[in-house]
Amino acid sequence: MRPGSYGNLPRGSAARRGGVFHYRQGMPCRVLIVEDDPMPGRALLFLVRAYGHHAEHVASVAEALEALSRLNPQCVLLDLMLADGSGLAVLEEIRKRSLPVRVAIISSLAAGVPVFDAAIPLQPDGIFQKPWEIDQVLAWISAGEQLPLDPLRNT
Repeated sequence: MRPGSYGNLPRGSAARRGGVFHYRQGMPCRVLIVEDDPMPGRALLFLVRAYGHHAEHVASVAEALEALSRLNPQCVLLDLMLADGSGLAVLEEIRKRSLPVRVAIISSLAAGVPVFDAAIPLQPDGIFQKPWEIDQVLAWISAGEQLPLDPLRNT
């Protein structure tokens, strides 16, 4: 898909048609992608940048914590299982510091797995199960508070 290929949606909008989100590029967002698997990390970085957002990809808890201060992201796409620890440490730091950052978990884990269940009380702003639908991820980045997400479903 290419930017602007969604017909007559207003600029900067995300809409649902037939149960699927359709994304239209809007205001750029500073996005931090925290993913230790190189393939999906690079894919997310490429796609997020291709749609006009400013993005950086890091692969560890340590790099993510450093990037929070340096990048000052507006959105974080956060994997829970990282090589040097749990993405929960990043989410906990964001909540502890009351940073104005929206966080979406991107994970192959599901409810009933302890690390996934531990994330719910930290109130992630979205959860995307792998394999994620890029339209949904881009809509979430673009829409901000305008697109409520149930943290237990990709809707």
